[in-house]
Amino acid sequence: MSPSRGLHHLRLHLRLNIRTPTLHLRLRNLHTTPRNLYPLSGRPLPPPQSPLLPLTHAHPTQYTLPTLLHSPTPPRHQLYISTSVSPFFNLSLEHHIFSHYRPPADTTTPSSILLLYINASSVVIGRNQNVWREVNIPEILATHEDIAELEVEVIGEGKENVYTELVRRRSGGGAVYHDLGNLNYCVIVPRERFLRDEHAEMVVRALGGMEGGNKSGSEGSTVTDSTTTITTATDLATRKLGVNVRHDIVLTTGTVSPSGRITEESGEGVGDVKVSGSAYKISRDKAYHHGTLLVTADTRNLGRFLGSKARDAITGRGVQSVRSPVTNIVTGGGRGEEGAEMVMKAAERIVREWGVKYGLGEDVWGVEGARKLDGGCEVGICYVTEEELLNASYGDAMARNEVVVESTETSGGNADTSNTSLPVLQPPTVADTAASVRDEIVEGIMELRSPEWVFGQTPKFTFTIPLDGSGEEVVCIEANRGIITDVTGPGVVKDKGVPGARADLVGRKFDGGVVGHVMEQHFGGRKPGVGKWCKEVLGRADSWVQGTRM
Repeated sequence: MSPSRGLHHLRLHLRLNIRTPTLHLRLRNLHTTPRNLYPLSGRPLPPPQSPLLPLTHAHPTQYTLPTLLHSPTPPRHQLYISTSVSPFFNLSLEHHIFSHYRPPADTTTPSSILLLYINASSVVIGRNQNVWREVNIPEILATHEDIAELEVEVIGEGKENVYTELVRRRSGGGAVYHDLGNLNYCVIVPRERFLRDEHAEMVVRALGGMEGGNKSGSEGSTVTDSTTTITTATDLATRKLGVNVRHDIVLTTGTVSPSGRITEESGEGVGDVKVSGSAYKISRDKAYHHGTLLVTADTRNLGRFLGSKARDAITGRGVQSVRSPVTNIVTGGGRGEEGAEMVMKAAERIVREWGVKYGLGEDVWGVEGARKLDGGCEVGICYVTEEELLNASYGDAMARNEVVVESTETSGGNADTSNTSLPVLQPPTVADTAASVRDEIVEGIMELRSPEWVFGQTPKFTFTIPLDGSGEEVVCIEANRGIITDVTGPGVVKDKGVPGARADLVGRKFDGGVVGHVMEQHFGGRKPGVGKWCKEVLGRADSWVQGTRM
């Protein structure tokens, strides 16, 4: 950031004291007063507390995001733990860290970044997916309607009115559901050292022994296939974690090697059950692997939010999610504080295994403290707090900074200011960097919240509307990047210049409300309820149609 841009975030107070030859210049941060962050994060009410927050109290550290990630000589290994539960914030933070990670020139020595975070109730789709095909939009939007009746999200509760976000991430892969019982991890490494299964296997080694978790729980083990929750006769608690050929972490009855890879698949008729999915991003000199871990999540919400009613009516481009049976790593329990403790325990285990893998030992926090005392640093640890980062109130340099310039010219006790030359002010380096970090992450949040990103990123597709019971007469609506490009079918073009469905739809945003209104207007007499059906299966996203933030 240029000095002039940095000064934009600072208020300059100039006071000239006539009695003394001292010119006081005070730089005060504009954002020291806390502000309501919930509109920026997309939530109408205060978010729940992250289960990772106790880690920040148990293991204090002095690093901040600007002083660690943006250091001229950062440590080769860095650990970041976010205490935010906003998916918009955490995905923007992840993108920022990846963008500014600088792989060492010497790639023979390992280098890595580990980021851990938890999102409140949200559905996250891949960059190249069709949001209408993957997601039950009406069900998600129903959680936004009556703010007065919103309930506090509790791990494992599965309450009906928990506010649920809809997010499109910047990486590929399929659609997933997040809540407070779902732990997200991201590992960033130089591209030359990237192996697709390496860190999934690291997670398996870390969590070995947690399978089954609360085995004395009163509930039976359950498996969810994304549409229906079913009780299974298989005792999931006897299974082991392993990485399969699809790079997923599963509970298996097969043979698992010490590294964490499944070397012999489960027996015939005994399918593996998924507990984690992965996505990847590879650039010119670096790559990351991020994944979800169902620790104590409410798996019933997967079927509720991921079961799109329009799935069978949509064809076209875009990555389709692979539907698999899923369950939690910890089965038969994990409500409230107990569930939060299990998620935190999983996070601690992953940090320890990451330390072992990269030669830091199990006590990563202790290693950081020892290295700092020695004047060197192999690992740096940073806790990223949403309120602090978005207010740019980092460290001493972001507090009330003062610059005092002494004038040496005096005359009879009065200050001679006729030739006083004010110095060129340079904002403090850390302050300037922190403001730049804040600006970039806020920009990322606003992009992720933009309906043009969530809906307008959708690849080309066709939505087919049946006009009769046989399915022989249909109206086909084609859309690309969320904009309707063509409409075909009987009666979509009227004679004698009368506007038909095609003329009323082409060029407009694809949405259940828009499509439903036009279809009911032109075809309601022929097929009663066709407009209502479109709205029910597609949903009515006013933010998309009106161009407002999610």
